[in-house]
Amino acid sequence: MLWQKDVSSSAILLIEPDPESRSYTAQLLVDEGYAVLYPRGPALTRAADLPEHCDLILVDVFLPRRWEFDMIRDVKARRPGVGIIALSENRGACRAESSLAIAAELGADAGLVKPVPPDTLLQRVRALAACANVYAHCHTA
Repeated sequence: MLWQKDVSSSAILLIEPDPESRSYTAQLLVDEGYAVLYPRGPALTRAADLPEHCDLILVDVFLPRRWEFDMIRDVKARRPGVGIIALSENRGACRAESSLAIAAELGADAGLVKPVPPDTLLQRVRALAACANVYAHCHTA
């Protein structure tokens, strides 16, 4: 179901429907030493579908779609140590801030408006990946 580069570093699940954006973001993360996973289709809709070694999720959220919001709520209920960064962009009358506000209410740890400057994205990823590693260490000891 998922592709991965390397499981020795923090694993980031990238849920991005735009192939160009997904490729760019994946390469940016791989260049920083992260393992990048992505679903091969809309199969990932709940926490039970997450790979066991997933530390962080980057998910594009957009108001007309609902499954991303359901997935955020489910992941935070079942696997609270997994960090979630919601990404959204302004599309017509749908404002990114609205989608990100809903994602935050459901448990997303951060929200960023696309296009996200690479330095900003990497800063948030580093912070949340570190938190996920601390959480995992504290809850397995």
